[in-house]
Amino acid sequence: NSGTSYNNKGSIFMSNQRTEIVSDIVNLTANGDTSLNFKTRSGGATASALFIDEFRNVGIGTDSPAAKLHVSGTSTQLMLETPNTTNDIDFRFRENGTNKWNMRYQNSTNDLQFLNQTGTAFVQLELSANGNVGIGTDSPDSLLVVQADTHNEAFVGKRSATEYLWFLRNENNSGRFQLYNSSSNHTIEMTA
Repeated sequence: NSGTSYNNKGSIFMSNQRTEIVSDIVNLTANGDTSLNFKTRSGGATASALFIDEFRNVGIGTDSPAAKLHVSGTSTQLMLETPNTTNDIDFRFRENGTNKWNMRYQNSTNDLQFLNQTGTAFVQLELSANGNVGIGTDSPDSLLVVQADTHNEAFVGKRSATEYLWFLRNENNSGRFQLYNSSSNHTIEMTA
């Protein structure tokens, strides 16, 4: 069935009319804008599984998408999966064809990284599989490491047998403020 006037629908039925693809003219002017609705049957009822509106918004589980991709359901999950154990999974944010940000699951380490890709890509935030968090570093060796550059960092957590809780350290450990408990029982240390 297909229509030629501005208010008709065209449908293709399959599987004894349990599956339907509907093309609908949604603009009653000469523009004749259309939507496309893929309906499937589940539990005895036919409903929209995938819907593309006249603005090219895509709805999964909804026939009124409010964004470029709108997923709706009682148990909504999005899944990105790689078919092997060697590939990373990337979710990229782009602007006018240029990468801006990247959220990456790093397969080799099971870490989750947020990369700034404006210019040379670098890790802004690292959530390591062991529970460590890095800001400005992709290899946090304590519970929390904040690194401004290669010479200045702050960290919290047990780093070694003598370093337990640090707040600020710079190159050569000069100019530091620490709170830690080591084998020599230091609890507060300020060095200029």
